[in-house]
Parts: sequence; C-alpha cells; structure tokens
Amino acid sequence: MGAAKEELCSNYVMVKPKGAAASFSGFLRFLIISSAGWLKTRDLLDSPTEAAPGRLCFRTRCLIVVSVIVKNVLIYLKVPLAWLGSSLEIFLNYPSFNGGYVRLILNFLTGNVVRPEPTSENFRSLLAILDKRVNFDPDIKNGDSRYTPLLSIMAAKLSYENEAYIQKVITDNWKMEFLEFKNFQCGKKTLPLS
Repeated sequence: MGAAKEELCSNYVMVKPKGAAASFSGFLRFLIISSAGWLKTRDLLDSPTEAAPGRLCFRTRCLIVVSVIVKNVLIYLKVPLAWLGSSLEIFLNYPSFNGGYVRLILNFLTGNVVRPEPTSENFRSLLAILDKRVNFDPDIKNGDSRYTPLLSIMAAKLSYENEAYIQKVITDNWKMEFLEFKNFQCGKKTLPLS
C-alpha cells in the first residue's frame, strides 16, 4: 500500500491538527523552520522528503498554521455550534406550529404555546424555512427535458428534512408514491435542548 501511495503523489503536505506541535511553540518553530529543523515538526505535518517544510515558502507555512488554528477552533466549537443550530431550527419553527407570529404571542400570553416536534410532518429544517418551495413548476411535466433536473434539485433539498415531512411533500404536493425512507446521517447525535 505504501508503494501505491508514492506512485499516486510524490509531492504533498498533510496537516495533522491534533499533533503535539499544534501549540504556540510548535507553530513558531514551524514558521521559522529550516530544512535542518524539519524532524521536529513531523508531528504537525506528514510529507515526503521532497516536500519538506524547509522548501515551503514562509507564506505557505503561515497559511498552514492559520488553517490548523481555524480547524482546531472549529473542532473545539463543534458541540456548541450544533446546539446553536438545533436551537435556531426549533425557534424558527415556533410560528408555524402556533399559527403565525400573532397567534404565537397570544399563545405565549395565555400559556398555550405549542412546542415544535422535530419528527412532525410540519417541522422544517433551516433550508426549508429559507426556501419554502415544494411544488413543481406547473408548466414542466414528465417528459420535458427540464423535469429530471428539477426533480433532482427538489429531492436534494428535501433530503435534509425528517421522514414525516418528506412523506407529506411526496404524496400531497408531488402526487407521487412514497416508497421508502432511508436515514443516511452517519454519526448524527441529537442534542438536548432543555
């Protein structure tokens, strides 16, 4: 396998953001590195000898350091950002579950606010909230050259929704038969919103 890897590409630099050199001193050492100091940064980068950081210009090394820092910040903020996204999605669904903004305010004042249920057929993702279109253009029928691309775009947009919403759109709006729902969201974890 190593020989096949070398045949495919002989000049690359692979960044390891979780390496021991992903510290302030490691970044400084990497920025000021010469070809003699290359061995000290092997835990930050993986590269064949031809593409050693001694041959990388200072600007490229700065770009690598910035990308490692940004990637580490995003890894650190993964859970708070996921919670923020889920909370925003729930918040934006409150008006539709309560009959609009005016009814939401009235329900809030009377204590009858309906909490959005993420598995409901009326619960929409952020994408569906921003782009409310679910019906096809009435001028485009099956057999038209624009039909398949339009169906593909609508199906791709619909793929971010829950099963009940997808089934409702396919049967009620598209007038098609709903065959099966498959959940391909690998590793998605639901976050508690309470």
